[in-house]
Formats: sequence, C-alpha cells, structure tokens
Amino acid sequence: MAGDYFSLNFEVLITKLRSSNNAETQQYRKATKALLVLIPLLGVTYILFITGPTEGPYAYLFSYIRAFLLSTQGLTVAL
Repeated sequence: MAGDYFSLNFEVLITKLRSSNNAETQQYRKATKALLVLIPLLGVTYILFITGPTEGPYAYLFSYIRAFLLSTQGLTVAL
C-alpha cells in the first residue's frame, strides 16, 4: 500500500516535470532525485533483516544488530 502511494506520487511529479521547464520544475526534479535515493536507503535494513533467528544463541545478537541499525538510519541519512 505504501509502495502504491509512492508510485502515485512519482507519477504526479514526473507529469509535472514534463509539463514545463522553470525554477519550480528544477525544485521538483531535485526533490524527486532525493526521494529516489532516500527510499532505498531507509529500506535496506528491512530488506537485510526481513527474517532472522527466533531461538538459539544468535537470536539476541540478531535483535541487537537490527535495533542498532534501525536506530541509526536517521544519522546515516543526515550525513
């Protein structure tokens, strides 16, 4: 559902970008490029850790690594 929302937003942005070429269009292009970079960057942790051990010695290690990576996403994007 969220993917559909973003796809629709991209379609609207691309339609607006093709309609004219002025300062506002340049801002839309920059925003679209930034969004295309941020979406995969923020989703990498979820793709890498989509599933993991639920029992055993590696379950706690997995939980701590996942929590650390999820909590530092904002810092990574800010840099």
